[in-house]
Amino acid sequence: MSERSSSAICQSVQGGFNLVVEPCVSPVEDALVESRQSRSTSIHGRRADKVPSAGARQPRLTVGVEEEFLLVDPHSRLLAPVALPVIATARTKLADLVTPELTCYQVETRTEPHQHLGALAEQLYANRLYLSRAAVAHGARLISSGSPVLSPGGTPPFMPGKRYERSGRIFGALDEEQVCCACHVHVGMDSREEAVLVSNHLRGWIAVLAAMAVNSPLWGGRDTGYAGWRSMCWARWPAAGPPPYFASAAHYDDAVDTLVGTGVALDVGGIYWDVRLSHHVPTLEVRVADAGLSVDDTVLFAALVRAAVATALDDVRAGRPASRPDAHLLRAASWRGAREGLGGVLLDPVSRRLAPAWRRVGQLLAWVRPALVRHGDTALVDSLVSRLSLHGTGAVRQRAALRRRQRPADTVDYLLAGTLTAPSCLGR
Repeated sequence: MSERSSSAICQSVQGGFNLVVEPCVSPVEDALVESRQSRSTSIHGRRADKVPSAGARQPRLTVGVEEEFLLVDPHSRLLAPVALPVIATARTKLADLVTPELTCYQVETRTEPHQHLGALAEQLYANRLYLSRAAVAHGARLISSGSPVLSPGGTPPFMPGKRYERSGRIFGALDEEQVCCACHVHVGMDSREEAVLVSNHLRGWIAVLAAMAVNSPLWGGRDTGYAGWRSMCWARWPAAGPPPYFASAAHYDDAVDTLVGTGVALDVGGIYWDVRLSHHVPTLEVRVADAGLSVDDTVLFAALVRAAVATALDDVRAGRPASRPDAHLLRAASWRGAREGLGGVLLDPVSRRLAPAWRRVGQLLAWVRPALVRHGDTALVDSLVSRLSLHGTGAVRQRAALRRRQRPADTVDYLLAGTLTAPSCLGR
């Protein structure tokens, strides 16, 4: 899809849906001040104000996004099993950029790789508009939520196909609980060897990135007590969660071959680590985010992931070793990030200490700021982080909609509007 055509689609939607919500407990100013001023030493031991010489810097990295959505009935607000006809209709505009997911309640779209976040935002928004129109054509509506607010109950209807049938035979009830949606960000990498080493450097930041992107507090009409319940669902899978530390691409390949060969993973696509080498495109894929409620949410996550990958790549090429937090601490940090979001404290798996969530956000921003500057993303990210502080994560906004009348249907209605709200970063 051309940027021109997506711009035309983006300009066709006016306005949005506004809901006043309580601001986050910790102000964004603390995070931004720490990002700008605390550059002498990051918590992971890298001097954030030291970057490789100009000749050693990598060019602007490309970034692409996969978004998963739920289809709902506009009257009952229950999930609607119409993915097959919706995909068929959407493909008249999106072609192979729209694909099926595990159940008939879900649809996935993807973007092309982009260097500029404005162009990425345009395509994300155009994808949502086209897919929404296809859903309407089949009596359904589109929402972007990590979990279903209301569902019919029982075993979900699975999409047809040998892979899905085989998965159901092997994993049973695990498949039945996967009516949840994620956002996956792909960053272009020329070298698999470097991509694996970059993954090592990202492990300590996974929980912070996930906490910034939580959008799945409700399931089956009730509050789960978690800001990111989707992560808890995925954590049950045997090849999921924070990735192991790998010494090389060969080490990575050996681990994948073993998991697939022993039936722990269905195939290479069944490796569900939070960070993994893509098996079909030359990218490093970061998979920790819930489906972003708005395009702005998705763009912020994509910008931070690209900056983190670029920063880690600088570290790899400069010979700076990655920290090696214990696996149980990484899982504990991920659990707390899913439980708290940005409304409490997070566990730093490197220092083994708790810290206010927004302080950890500030440390992340300080670590990646040189990469944000290099990619021209600083002003946009600062703006989107400010919006995140003012309006809260997707989980905060879902709960605010629920609190007004204690009706889960109100949250669905809020999601319907928020999913199609025009992004603030168009044209940047």
